[in-house]
Amino acid sequence: MILFASDFDSTLRFTDEKGNGYFKNEDVKAIDAFRQEGNVFGICTGRPLHGMDEDLKGAPEVDYVIASSGGLITSLEDHDYRILWEKTIPLQRVIEIYERSEALGYQIYVHGDGYVYTVDHRRPHYDNQIVLKTLAELNHSHISGISIWTPMDETAAAFTAQLDQEIDDIAAYQNRNWMDIVPEGVSKGTGVIKAMELFHCDHTVCIGDSYNDIPMLIDGELSFTFHSSPQEVKDAADFVVENIAEAIAVAKEKLK
Repeated sequence: MILFASDFDSTLRFTDEKGNGYFKNEDVKAIDAFRQEGNVFGICTGRPLHGMDEDLKGAPEVDYVIASSGGLITSLEDHDYRILWEKTIPLQRVIEIYERSEALGYQIYVHGDGYVYTVDHRRPHYDNQIVLKTLAELNHSHISGISIWTPMDETAAAFTAQLDQEIDDIAAYQNRNWMDIVPEGVSKGTGVIKAMELFHCDHTVCIGDSYNDIPMLIDGELSFTFHSSPQEVKDAADFVVENIAEAIAVAKEKLK
């Protein structure tokens, strides 16, 4: 049995020129057939668990979600999530990262109990965010990750390297001009390996388009990316394809 893990944004879900999200028909059909054959398909995203809720219209059915870049793994059945595994970031580390991000003018979103939290005022990018007065309100929450928006790929790369080097208990990954902060020892790659164990699968296949996908492209038995992906991402993947449908076809042929 094959476990297939797909990144969400710009891999499974795309955005047109008007900002409307959509899923490719050929991908949806291929995913449905893949699951009907007894395999497992899921989403592996840097978003928090409920950060996708408003963007799933037209999405294929999936068996699981790895959220917060590996910090949280859930099964998904009849639109109900069941937490299978999680690892958290200490609140003090979250406060340190928040203060540094604010000083640089970056937008920071905290993933607590699967939801998106911001402080003091609403920020762009997430419609369903919950605004807190202070981060102390998250004292009893399970914080599985942090998303940080920066103006450019270069600013994200620099801040990722800085946090990785200077903050304990976390790992930082660049996602183009965004950043994913997760608990130490966690990545999309570790999430996929853990999901394989949880679902008792024999093989892992991964597809993603950006830098934060590199750990799962390396850790997956077979990995795929797109022709439009950065060269560093292409270098980490086994195959470069047009879409998820093509990746599924190749994986089934290679792993039969």
